[in-house]
Amino acid sequence: AAFFEVTEGPQSFVSSLKIEGVDKAIEETLRTMLQSLEGQPYSELNVGTDRDTILTWFYNSGYPDARLEAAVTPAAEPDRFNLRYAIAPGERQYVRDVLISGLERTDEDLVRSRIRDLAPGEPLAQSSMIESQRRLYDLGIFARVDTALQNPDGETNSKYVLYRFEEASPWSINGGFGAQIARIGRARPSLDTP
Repeated sequence: AAFFEVTEGPQSFVSSLKIEGVDKAIEETLRTMLQSLEGQPYSELNVGTDRDTILTWFYNSGYPDARLEAAVTPAAEPDRFNLRYAIAPGERQYVRDVLISGLERTDEDLVRSRIRDLAPGEPLAQSSMIESQRRLYDLGIFARVDTALQNPDGETNSKYVLYRFEEASPWSINGGFGAQIARIGRARPSLDTP
């Protein structure tokens, strides 16, 4: 038998949380998604999860260059910590247009109906690009769908989203062969019970 003796020690809590670098409306939106709030237990895992949550929200809102710095300092009370999330969102980017290439047999309107979240003027969201790519593969008519941004490091905040398609073959031919063995020999030949 194996026995484990655990000494928990004192539990740590979040004393205060400051979010810097964004306006009040975005701060309120972010606070609804965070796990490390005032009065909640403090955990480095929760801080890491909050970091991923905040950056994902910015990436999906058109801020591909967003950065976040988390700082943890001890509070005045014992077993309490102050958290500070300093956010640098960067420039917001928008969809200029969606450019499609590689279609030969497939109707372009069908393809555009699957890329509905990337309309010109909308924020450039990474999740929308990935979701559109998944919906295009779900059609089952493309062997390959490549997605990219034209001039991603350029200074303009309106970007072209590029989709390049490789259509699957419209025909599929399968072949095969078979064999049967019958009892032939000393006993009476029987071809009806292979």
